Amino acid sequence: MPSTFFGLEIALSGLTAQTAAQSVVSNNIANANTPGYTKQVAQMTSTLPYPDPSANAAMIAGQLGTGVAVTMIDSARDKMLNNQITNNTAQQSSNTALMNGLSELESFFNEPSTPSLGDSLNNFYSALSSLSSNPTDEGVRQNLVNSAQTLTGEFSSMNTNLNNMDTQINGNVASDVSSINSLATQINNINYQIYKAQNMGFTTNDLLDTRQDLMNSLSKLTNFQSTDMGNGYMKIEINGHTLVGQNYTVPLTTVNDPANNNAVMPVFSDDGSPLVTTGGEINGLMTLRDVNMTQYKGELDSIAQNLMTSVNSLQSSGYALNGAAPTGINFFNGTDSTNITVNPDIVSDPTQIAAAATASSSGDGSNALAMSDLQNTLSMSGGTQTIGEYYASLVSQVGSDSQSYQNNDQIFTSVANNLQNQWQSESGVSLDEEMTNLIQFQHAYEASSKVMVVQDQMLQTLINMINPS
Repeated sequence: MPSTFFGLEIALSGLTAQTAAQSVVSNNIANANTPGYTKQVAQMTSTLPYPDPSANAAMIAGQLGTGVAVTMIDSARDKMLNNQITNNTAQQSSNTALMNGLSELESFFNEPSTPSLGDSLNNFYSALSSLSSNPTDEGVRQNLVNSAQTLTGEFSSMNTNLNNMDTQINGNVASDVSSINSLATQINNINYQIYKAQNMGFTTNDLLDTRQDLMNSLSKLTNFQSTDMGNGYMKIEINGHTLVGQNYTVPLTTVNDPANNNAVMPVFSDDGSPLVTTGGEINGLMTLRDVNMTQYKGELDSIAQNLMTSVNSLQSSGYALNGAAPTGINFFNGTDSTNITVNPDIVSDPTQIAAAATASSSGDGSNALAMSDLQNTLSMSGGTQTIGEYYASLVSQVGSDSQSYQNNDQIFTSVANNLQNQWQSESGVSLDEEMTNLIQFQHAYEASSKVMVVQDQMLQTLINMINPS
């Protein structure tokens, strides 16, 4: 038969369980505004019934319940949803880096405005046209030199801006590598704490929240794949290469890539393999530097090279003011947009500009006119565009790329908001829900207390019957 105090023990189990559940609710309410906190739930289970099934079991009508116990403090954690959040964060961070970088690049091209490269090109061709009409006017020749120097200055200014941005991106990439290593170390440390706590039979809800928060921070820097090892450890890989293993990390380091203008390249420290990412800020920065900016620089170089080749060809074969033989000198020096300059000989002596197409023809401006007509020559994009049209296409491409990433940002932001709302609904703390639970547990506690009072009265009656005095 059950103990005389059987009913008291059942009531006590109810009091104990409801008290534990109220403590969990209190902790949820206290952390309602804590970023990344996952609500916790007290899992209650009926204790083993009496008697145990056996040949010697007491002969009673059936097994009796023995009460309730809190068997686990669980957390409302959705691993699939957490993975969706980190994946979207990585893509959004990459897109944001590209969007911000392209917005800055748009300001470099500064079109249409004055001064700008497009405006300087037009002024240069206009000055050549003026020279064709006034080949003997020294003021017109000096104006052409000034226009040419302004044009080469625009090329130089744009390359300075691009190089400064390159330097800034390289610094940001190196900073991101340092941050990734720091987060990897912290995740590895938390992994070990979770491993120890779980081996000792403790729940690790708060440690799991801390680790997830670190993983969310990591996803802002790079995409990754996470694998729960089942023993408290979370393995982190980037494109199949381990970043965080079981009680160890593989830090990243940086090297300068001579094949890419000594750009800062992240590599894994164990085998020197390059970091290959598809998301995160570091992916956006490297894509901006190695794809977008490389393309734009290449197109600027094409413009400068076409300009130098076409103008220099006419300049070297034409005749200077009162010249008896072709000048044989170039108008521009340099190899591309990074170093294009006006020939110092022409700067010091504008009469060396080959405005004439024939010898000793001071009034001949036909060669200058031919140079001016280069503005309308289809010499770019396989003979389909003029220099001006090609440059306009470049400016348009920069603007189009920038707008594309701005549109993507709206999509990623919308997805992030939806995922956050879903997380808040499933894993976040709802004060309304917690207050309802608190009242429920309070009433259950009061009922268990009432049962204990009744059991006490029954025992008092029994005691008085045995010992009436």
